[in-house]
Amino acid sequence: LLKITQELLADASFDVHGKLISMFTEQVGETEEPLFIEGDGGDEPTGILNGGITNTDISTATANTILPNDIQGLPFDLTAAYRARGVWVIPRPHMKEIMLLRENSDGANTGAFLWNNNWQTGKPPQLAGYEALETEYMTADSADGDALLFFGDLSKYTIVDRADISIQKLVELYALTGYIGLLFIKRMDAGVTDVNGFVRLNRT
Repeated sequence: LLKITQELLADASFDVHGKLISMFTEQVGETEEPLFIEGDGGDEPTGILNGGITNTDISTATANTILPNDIQGLPFDLTAAYRARGVWVIPRPHMKEIMLLRENSDGANTGAFLWNNNWQTGKPPQLAGYEALETEYMTADSADGDALLFFGDLSKYTIVDRADISIQKLVELYALTGYIGLLFIKRMDAGVTDVNGFVRLNRT
């Protein structure tokens, strides 16, 4: 649901159509991304974390700390074909911890950083040699078995969008406040099409 002022709609010099498209696109992204990750498959898509994918626990229970070996070894829970197209998906609360991880080749936390900012234009950063994506929409882990992050081939997650988007104009509902409401209705579904393409790292 978007609300826009009657004054703005009456202003012919303003690109109202472009503004509405921008607002709608942003809200759709904010609505869909958490469902693609954690959707329960009921009245919403089945998220990647709930799609029956491989689970791996972190190597230590000490303060629930992610170790360099957890990151370096996790991609190898997948076969080479999936691993070659794999990317990391990391929730923001763990980004700082992940970015500071270092190889242990010369002793604990003395080697090279696993994180590479990859300054090439248009290229995402890399973690242990694979592209890394950040998400704001993954629930922070709070109990044993919760996912800390996941790795996989995103092409093995299928999203189906209905082509048509319906728009209902709500004039009277907000008339006294000087607004007009626009209710956008978009139908879609999604789910993991190959569980072998993903692995999640769990808190223990």
